[in-house]
Amino acid sequence: MSLWDKIWGGKIWGKKKEEEEKKKKEEDFKVDEKKISLKSSLTANYLFVPLITEKSMNLIREQNAYTFIVDHRLNKNQIKKIVKELFGVKIKKIRTANYKKRVRGIYLIKSTRPRFKKAVIFLEAGEKIPIFE
Repeated sequence: MSLWDKIWGGKIWGKKKEEEEKKKKEEDFKVDEKKISLKSSLTANYLFVPLITEKSMNLIREQNAYTFIVDHRLNKNQIKKIVKELFGVKIKKIRTANYKKRVRGIYLIKSTRPRFKKAVIFLEAGEKIPIFE
């Protein structure tokens, strides 16, 4: 290791930095496409859980929109693919909202809420997801 690397912590500018960024992009989150199910989503490397609240039930009745809590690393295309595989429905649009990690507490007792993403999936007219019925 050269003196330059010791001073700057091994940061090298130029082509090597670009190569490192490419490697990071390749290591991005990927969903296992072999077996997709709600049961496997809890044990696999992604999270996909239906959210059943009063507001989400109103969305189902009024706008045919279903709400799920998903892994924060999933993008809209991956979410769309998972929903099509699981339920075989036609999707009109997807809206997502990211929630940050939250630490709350008084004095010594602290609780944390993990980072997650909420996805609201709007279906075509006549389509239904049986889990919410």
